[in-house]
Amino acid sequence: MRKWFKRDGNADDKAQHKRAQVAWETANRLFEQGNVQDLAAPLREAAELGHTEAMTNLGVVLHQEGRDAEAEQWWQRAARQGSIDSMYNLGNFCMKNRRVLDGERWLARAAEAGHLQAMSDLGVFLFQAGQVSDAKDLWTRAARQGNAAAARNLEVFRVADAALKEPDRRGRNRRPR
Repeated sequence: MRKWFKRDGNADDKAQHKRAQVAWETANRLFEQGNVQDLAAPLREAAELGHTEAMTNLGVVLHQEGRDAEAEQWWQRAARQGSIDSMYNLGNFCMKNRRVLDGERWLARAAEAGHLQAMSDLGVFLFQAGQVSDAKDLWTRAARQGNAAAARNLEVFRVADAALKEPDRRGRNRRPR
């Protein structure tokens, strides 16, 4: 696992790390108090000082404010520093904005890193693209680790697959024509 902040040990670096941590803690306190309108400023400060989780959360706040281009930039920066949540956010963001190849790539990176919801969402995409075996594999992995959405997807697939294979009363399979 990567550290959220890279440092070389000099005094300036330690001071920057401390400022980032204080800003991050301030943002968390504001969030816990339900004060979301003041959340962006300390998140931005921590993010600009290199705090990866702050970058991810700032991206969420900016996205909720409709500032998608800026949100995407923060998620990309955090993803480059190893944030699995930012990879997942980028995947969904790209998919919703019809940038399917980028979306698939980011979801795959998050899934490979163990993000369970990314596995489930990527499975849906792959299923819709006709890659049923890959989708089932992802759903199975995520479901075994407790992801309810993946378990539901897997169960729906199994029921539908069984119904399609079951002969109707006239002895024919129920495949659509």
